[in-house]
Amino acid sequence: MKPFGEDNLDVLQNIEFQIVEAYRVNEAITDFDVTDALDALTRHYTAEMAEKRPSAISLDPRAEAVYRNVREICEWRLGRAERRPPHGQIDLQGVISALRTIMKSIRRWSGRGGKRGYLDFVKNYLP
Repeated sequence: MKPFGEDNLDVLQNIEFQIVEAYRVNEAITDFDVTDALDALTRHYTAEMAEKRPSAISLDPRAEAVYRNVREICEWRLGRAERRPPHGQIDLQGVISALRTIMKSIRRWSGRGGKRGYLDFVKNYLP
């Protein structure tokens, strides 16, 4: 089985763009904030996939900003927004896989570059 990102780079780029946008608005955001937001979203969509009510979340304001940005793009990729995604929609498992793929990248780049290692790495590849 191929890793999620090989066939879904557009989904990963959509999500990472939203992460970087939040970071550009508030440079106090850290990789930890991004991880908190993505973890909360993963739990939310996992509960939804299991047809359970997602639990309430409580995030730091920095993580909340990332959460809102990323959730908006996830909802769009799920086909739940007014306009359809240009490359088609994905299912809940696809969103969860994308979020987990990005969290793995965060761990890798944080380990190499400190508390903003991932953010500083990824922002160089996005407009």
